[in-house]
Amino acid sequence: MGLGPTVYAVSWTEFGVVSVLFAARCYVNVFILQRFRADFFWATATYVTAIVAQAFLVLSVHWGLGTPLGDLSDQQISKNQFYQWVFTTFAIVSIALGKLAIIVFMLQFERTDGRNRRVWILYVIAVLTIMINVAIIPILWTQCSPTVKIWDNSVAGNCAGRTINEKYGYFQGSFGAVCDLALALYPMLAFWNLQMRVHVKVGLTALFGCGVTAGVCAAVKTKELSTLTATSDLTYQLASLNIWASTEMWTILMVSCIPPIRPLFVKAIHQIQSSSGRSRGTNNINLTPGYGPGAAYASRSTKRPAQTTTNESEEDILVEREGIMMTRKVSIHYDERNGNLSEHGEQ
Repeated sequence: MGLGPTVYAVSWTEFGVVSVLFAARCYVNVFILQRFRADFFWATATYVTAIVAQAFLVLSVHWGLGTPLGDLSDQQISKNQFYQWVFTTFAIVSIALGKLAIIVFMLQFERTDGRNRRVWILYVIAVLTIMINVAIIPILWTQCSPTVKIWDNSVAGNCAGRTINEKYGYFQGSFGAVCDLALALYPMLAFWNLQMRVHVKVGLTALFGCGVTAGVCAAVKTKELSTLTATSDLTYQLASLNIWASTEMWTILMVSCIPPIRPLFVKAIHQIQSSSGRSRGTNNINLTPGYGPGAAYASRSTKRPAQTTTNESEEDILVEREGIMMTRKVSIHYDERNGNLSEHGEQ
């Protein structure tokens, strides 16, 4: 049977999970934030490119990727090799776009007016990501002469560039792993200086920390690059490499989608708390829809004549320019004897 079913199972599962997260991100931008930032469009480009890559991976498996070489005809071998190289190309592009989407999202928390030197780390990673991943594509498609010999070894010619492709692949993969690790750890530097509660900082850092998984995938994929020069059973051995390439691609997109959908989690938690409060006999006063800067949530108990509650809203952690969240404290006073409601706001 080979590794074909495994490639299908892993890649389609990852596609399903990421599709749910991306749909949630679309919901947040359309119905909660009601606006679209640049990172959303970068993530959309990443998702579209990943779908194209997935389609070519499926075609490659259909034509025999993951099946032992001896069980395939010459046509099947050339077909699956061609489609797996096309998959590799789109996977490289998708992975690069995904990292740029994460960087653009992080830049929304940072000052970009020249006074913040830390932000240059993101700019350097972005530029190097573009340069290194763009450079590998022509190296990949010029490793053999004529080009068709890349996927059809029966064609006369030479493949002097295969060693160069493999060595540059090691460099590109190693850089990708380091880059994923840097992007996973960077929020620890950025979020800790923002004006938000500690548990929010920890939560956001943990969400971005999922990028460590992408780094592990990139490292394993780089280790598997030795199969590029395998001659004993190429179609079977390349399946493992493509599984890890697919996993890295979908994991990066997953990491780029999780932090932006935090407002959806916050909204759900508020609704649960609101329902729980009503079930305990508490009358809720909802001053705002529960989302956005300055949002407040207050409740009064029927057992007391008056009650004061204070809440700080940090649901909208994104700010347009300065990267600093403005928090509004709101105190609600309700006097049941006179039926008066007074509000005092503090910036």
